[in-house]
Amino acid sequence: MEDVFIKSATSDEKVKDPGDGNTSVDIVMDTTTCKSIGLARERVGNGDGRVYGVTTNVVDASGNLGEAKSFVHIRKNKKKEAVDSGISSETVECILGHGD
Repeated sequence: MEDVFIKSATSDEKVKDPGDGNTSVDIVMDTTTCKSIGLARERVGNGDGRVYGVTTNVVDASGNLGEAKSFVHIRKNKKKEAVDSGISSETVECILGHGD
């Protein structure tokens, strides 16, 4: 592998919803290097848990590009899994010019 970077991150819950802890940013990405990301552990109080989608790209020594998507689940409680309700309003992207 020549390079690995985070392309984008999404959340299935809005940034500011009632009962979500009231932080103003739920996804923080280092858009200079696209190598690190921070995700808030909060979720909407009356929701079904929060699911983040994180898309990463890999470039090999020949310049071939591969892509993968991973999911981070923030449970509503210990007994119930988080449910992906679809992308809501928060998407953070990082563009480094790797063939996109």
